[in-house]
Amino acid sequence: MVARESKLFENNYVGQFVIVADVKTKRASPNAVTTCEFPNWSANETWVYNGVFVDNIGKESTSQQSVRTDLYMDGSKGEIEIGQPFIINDMDLCPDGYVGLEAQSVPTYAANGQPVGPTVTESDDESDGSGGSNGSDES
Repeated sequence: MVARESKLFENNYVGQFVIVADVKTKRASPNAVTTCEFPNWSANETWVYNGVFVDNIGKESTSQQSVRTDLYMDGSKGEIEIGQPFIINDMDLCPDGYVGLEAQSVPTYAANGQPVGPTVTESDDESDGSGGSNGSDES
Protein backbone atom coordinates (compact mmCIF):
# COMPACT_ATOMS: atom_id res chain seq x y z
CA MET A 1 0.00 0.00 0.00
CA VAL A 2 1.01 3.60 -0.51
CA ALA A 3 -0.01 6.51 1.73
CA ARG A 4 0.82 10.16 2.32
CA GLU A 5 3.60 10.70 4.84
CA SER A 6 2.42 11.69 8.30
CA LYS A 7 4.42 14.04 10.53
CA LEU A 8 3.13 12.15 13.57
CA PHE A 9 4.49 8.80 12.34
CA GLU A 10 7.47 10.12 10.35
CA ASN A 11 10.04 7.32 9.90
CA ASN A 12 8.19 5.31 12.56
CA TYR A 13 5.65 3.29 10.57
CA VAL A 14 7.00 -0.22 11.17
CA GLY A 15 5.05 -1.86 13.97
CA GLN A 16 2.19 0.63 13.72
CA PHE A 17 -1.31 -0.30 12.62
CA VAL A 18 -3.42 0.99 9.77
CA ILE A 19 -7.16 0.36 9.60
CA VAL A 20 -9.21 0.52 6.40
CA ALA A 21 -12.08 2.86 7.21
CA ASP A 22 -13.99 3.23 3.93
CA VAL A 23 -13.71 2.93 0.17
CA LYS A 24 -13.04 6.44 -1.09
CA THR A 25 -12.89 5.83 -4.83
CA LYS A 26 -13.09 2.31 -6.16
CA ARG A 27 -10.68 2.89 -9.02
CA ALA A 28 -8.20 5.73 -9.31
CA SER A 29 -4.95 6.67 -11.00
CA PRO A 30 -3.21 8.51 -8.16
CA ASN A 31 0.08 10.27 -8.65
CA ALA A 32 1.31 8.34 -5.60
CA VAL A 33 1.45 5.09 -7.52
CA THR A 34 3.05 6.46 -10.66
CA THR A 35 5.81 8.40 -8.87
CA CYS A 36 6.59 5.82 -6.18
CA GLU A 37 8.66 2.80 -7.19
CA PHE A 38 7.31 0.76 -4.30
CA PRO A 39 3.99 -0.55 -5.69
CA ASN A 40 4.14 -3.55 -7.99
CA TRP A 41 0.78 -2.83 -9.61
CA SER A 42 -0.30 -0.39 -12.28
CA ALA A 43 -1.97 2.91 -11.47
CA ASN A 44 -5.19 1.92 -13.24
CA GLU A 45 -5.56 -1.05 -10.85
CA THR A 46 -5.40 1.16 -7.75
CA TRP A 47 -8.23 1.39 -5.23
CA VAL A 48 -8.27 4.29 -2.82
CA TYR A 49 -9.48 3.82 0.75
CA ASN A 50 -9.87 6.13 3.69
CA GLY A 51 -7.62 4.76 6.39
CA VAL A 52 -6.36 5.52 9.87
CA PHE A 53 -2.82 5.07 11.17
CA VAL A 54 -3.02 4.02 14.83
CA ASP A 55 -0.08 3.61 17.18
CA ASN A 56 -1.79 1.74 20.00
CA ILE A 57 -4.60 -0.46 18.69
CA GLY A 58 -6.62 -2.57 21.09
CA LYS A 59 -5.09 -1.10 24.25
CA GLU A 60 -6.81 1.08 26.78
CA SER A 61 -4.60 4.13 26.81
CA THR A 62 -4.97 7.87 26.86
CA SER A 63 -1.88 8.22 24.69
CA GLN A 64 -3.33 6.51 21.61
CA GLN A 65 -2.57 8.58 18.53
CA SER A 66 -4.15 8.31 15.11
CA VAL A 67 -4.05 10.05 11.75
CA ARG A 68 -6.53 9.75 8.87
CA THR A 69 -5.02 9.19 5.43
CA ASP A 70 -5.76 7.95 1.94
CA LEU A 71 -4.50 4.42 1.28
CA TYR A 72 -3.66 3.44 -2.29
CA MET A 73 -3.91 -0.33 -2.68
CA ASP A 74 -3.61 -2.98 -5.37
CA GLY A 75 -7.15 -3.32 -6.74
CA SER A 76 -6.31 -6.50 -8.66
CA LYS A 77 -6.36 -8.38 -5.34
CA GLY A 78 -10.00 -7.52 -4.71
CA GLU A 79 -11.73 -5.17 -2.34
CA ILE A 80 -10.46 -4.89 1.25
CA GLU A 81 -13.05 -5.35 3.99
CA ILE A 82 -13.96 -2.15 5.79
CA GLY A 83 -12.54 -2.20 9.33
CA GLN A 84 -9.69 -4.55 8.37
CA PRO A 85 -6.59 -3.81 10.45
CA PHE A 86 -3.06 -4.26 9.10
CA ILE A 87 0.29 -4.15 10.88
CA ILE A 88 3.07 -2.39 8.99
CA ASN A 89 6.16 -4.57 8.46
CA ASP A 90 8.32 -2.37 6.24
CA MET A 91 8.36 1.06 4.61
CA ASP A 92 10.03 2.85 1.73
CA LEU A 93 10.09 6.61 1.23
CA CYS A 94 8.63 7.77 -2.07
CA PRO A 95 8.84 11.15 -3.83
CA ASP A 96 6.27 13.88 -3.32
CA GLY A 97 5.51 13.09 0.34
CA TYR A 98 4.35 9.48 0.02
CA VAL A 99 5.47 6.26 1.73
CA GLY A 100 5.28 2.71 0.43
CA LEU A 101 4.18 0.33 3.16
CA GLU A 102 4.35 -3.44 3.36
CA ALA A 103 1.62 -4.55 5.71
CA GLN A 104 0.11 -7.82 6.88
CA SER A 105 -3.56 -8.18 7.67
CA VAL A 106 -4.39 -8.84 11.29
CA PRO A 107 -7.42 -10.99 12.12
CA THR A 108 -10.09 -8.67 13.48
CA TYR A 109 -10.56 -10.85 16.59
CA ALA A 110 -6.91 -10.22 17.50
CA ALA A 111 -7.24 -6.47 17.01
CA ASN A 112 -10.33 -6.45 19.23
CA GLY A 113 -8.63 -8.48 21.97
CA GLN A 114 -10.96 -11.44 21.49
CA PRO A 115 -9.78 -15.03 21.98
CA VAL A 116 -8.19 -16.81 19.03
CA GLY A 117 -10.56 -19.76 19.01
CA PRO A 118 -13.65 -21.06 20.68
CA THR A 119 -13.70 -20.61 24.41
CA VAL A 120 -14.94 -23.53 26.48
CA THR A 121 -15.92 -23.14 30.09
CA GLU A 122 -16.21 -26.25 32.19
CA SER A 123 -19.38 -26.87 34.18
CA ASP A 124 -20.34 -29.36 36.89
CA ASP A 125 -22.65 -31.36 34.62
CA GLU A 126 -20.02 -32.17 31.97
CA SER A 127 -18.95 -35.75 31.36
CA ASP A 128 -15.92 -37.36 32.95
CA GLY A 129 -13.88 -36.83 29.78
CA SER A 130 -14.53 -40.20 28.16
CA GLY A 131 -15.77 -38.30 25.11
CA GLY A 132 -18.48 -40.84 24.36
CA SER A 133 -16.22 -42.78 22.04
CA ASN A 134 -16.89 -46.46 21.60
CA GLY A 135 -13.36 -47.13 20.44
CA SER A 136 -14.21 -47.33 16.74
CA ASP A 137 -12.27 -45.20 14.30
CA GLU A 138 -14.48 -43.49 11.76
CA SER A 139 -12.67 -41.79 8.90
